Amino acid sequence: MRNAALVGVFYLIGAMIPILPVLIGAKSVFISVIVSGAIIVFVSFFVAFISGMNIKRRIITNVVIIATAVVVTYVMGIVVREIWGIRI
Repeated sequence: MRNAALVGVFYLIGAMIPILPVLIGAKSVFISVIVSGAIIVFVSFFVAFISGMNIKRRIITNVVIIATAVVVTYVMGIVVREIWGIRI
C-alpha cells in the first residue's frame, strides 16, 4: 500500500507540472512546454546519475519517448474531435 500511495502521489505531481504555469497565470502553452521539458531533463539527469547510466543518452531517450507520447496523444485528441465532434 505504501508503494502504491507513493506512485500515486508522484504521478499526480508529475501530471501537475505542465498545468502549474497556467494556474499561475501563463498565457502561452510554450511556458508549460519549457517547464515540462526542463523537468524531464532534470529528472533524466538525476536518474542517470544515481544509476550510473550515460547521462546524455538517458536524457535524449526520455525526451524522445515523452515527445512521442505527447504527439500521439495530441493526434488522438484531433481524431476523437473529428470523428465524434467532442470539443473541450
